[in-house]
Amino acid sequence: FAIIQCSLSLWLGIPILKDISIKSAKALKLNWTGTDIVRSTDNGKYYVLELNRRPGLTEESTEITTAYDHILSILAKKGMYIES
Repeated sequence: FAIIQCSLSLWLGIPILKDISIKSAKALKLNWTGTDIVRSTDNGKYYVLELNRRPGLTEESTEITTAYDHILSILAKKGMYIES
């Protein structure tokens, strides 16, 4: 298996990852998740390993700072935010 950490940057290149992630989150009634997906090297199919209810959360962060950092990274990629 090839391990894939599903993120927005991967969604852009592989649309099925976005679909898998959103359907998985909806099935568990979650609004904010990090989806761990693997792809079989034998058959090419994708498999969901887990959904993280608090992606990027560490002892030093909170859900708010994690969401804030995620939003800023999206804006930065679009050239709408420059880190100072």
